[in-house]
Amino acid sequence: MKMMFKLLCILPLLTNSFAAELKIFTEDSAPFQYKENDKIKGMASDIVVELMKRADVKYTHEMAPWSRAFNTAKENVNNCVYSTTETEERMPHFKWIGPLVSNDWVIMVRNDSDIKATDLSQIKGKPIGGYIGDALAEYLKSNGHTVDEAANDTQNAKKLSFGRIDIWATSSAVGPYLAKMNNITNLKELFTIKKTVMSIACHKDTDGATVKKLQDTLKKMIDDGTVEKIKSNYK
Repeated sequence: MKMMFKLLCILPLLTNSFAAELKIFTEDSAPFQYKENDKIKGMASDIVVELMKRADVKYTHEMAPWSRAFNTAKENVNNCVYSTTETEERMPHFKWIGPLVSNDWVIMVRNDSDIKATDLSQIKGKPIGGYIGDALAEYLKSNGHTVDEAANDTQNAKKLSFGRIDIWATSSAVGPYLAKMNNITNLKELFTIKKTVMSIACHKDTDGATVKKLQDTLKKMIDDGTVEKIKSNYK
């Protein structure tokens, strides 16, 4: 009888632990994620929304500045953040669900720039535009480059166009998109720094069964063409 009473007391706790809602954060970084009419949309966001629906996982969805979104997920159980670039430094600190999208790192300059380079070593010592908390900016700094950090990447597109910076480190999808959205036509890609992918990063103590369920569901979405179909809506 006592054993039955203990089981009845423990069962709700076990049920609640597996039924916990995920708090999912993201940043404003079109075309991957952005707000439109108070709704979070974008290439990666649409994949995440469909993923949660198919896996039947309850969640809340919030947009915040990147540093806050990233640190909240890193420090709080059942919190996740996307679109998070997978790097060697970050991998041990999270449980990962991905990839959502590929997102190569590139260097952009103005069309009239006289900078000629094919790799980072050739622009060592020159200030490079990046933004606070971004994996690419952190990568550049860790490799001895000087990064002129803005609050977000939209500011960098404008700064480069207006001549306030001469080099911008961004991504192959975000850079051209931001330029187009801000009617900036005087920029070009100089070279690719590194090929990367972005995923959902969840606190390292987030329930493993939930993470596995989401990863398995995402793989099915990739295999059945759902992910590619969503991406095609933003090309």
